[in-house]
Amino acid sequence: MDLIIFEDTVRYDRWVKIILAVPLLVFLILGTLMLLDSRGQDIFPNEPPGQSSLGSIAMFGAAGFVIVIFLLVFPRSIAVAQDGIVLKFRAFSWKIPFKSIGTVEISASPFGWRTQNFAFSFRKAVDIIKKSGARVRISPAHPYQFLESATRALEDWKRYHPEGLSY
Repeated sequence: MDLIIFEDTVRYDRWVKIILAVPLLVFLILGTLMLLDSRGQDIFPNEPPGQSSLGSIAMFGAAGFVIVIFLLVFPRSIAVAQDGIVLKFRAFSWKIPFKSIGTVEISASPFGWRTQNFAFSFRKAVDIIKKSGARVRISPAHPYQFLESATRALEDWKRYHPEGLSY
């Protein structure tokens, strides 16, 4: 088990939350309207009740699928461990070991080439720049404290693991 040095939640901007809620609301509203239509409300005049019932099941199923995707794909917290940075999701966690990290810095731009973007706030996002492969962009709730802890832990790791510094 890794020693956690610093752990922080993920920051979500208000407009990002709204954008993420739109597909869920659309599926729920359409599902409700189709359910009412299948029960005799005649909201969709040319649809038979059986088709509306099937449509409502599909819309509620799609809403459930969107919720599951949100729970699986969006990180819940970010931690600095003694040997890497850990992104914690609901069902799993992903560790980026220090041996593959070059630097950790405040993001200069909200856009980036070859970036795995887990940042849901464009104010003070943090880039984990890997030695090879795509960089990882995250948005901790307290970016400066996270950056300080990550940089200190990375430097400590480099000091005690000089063999891991080969490129």
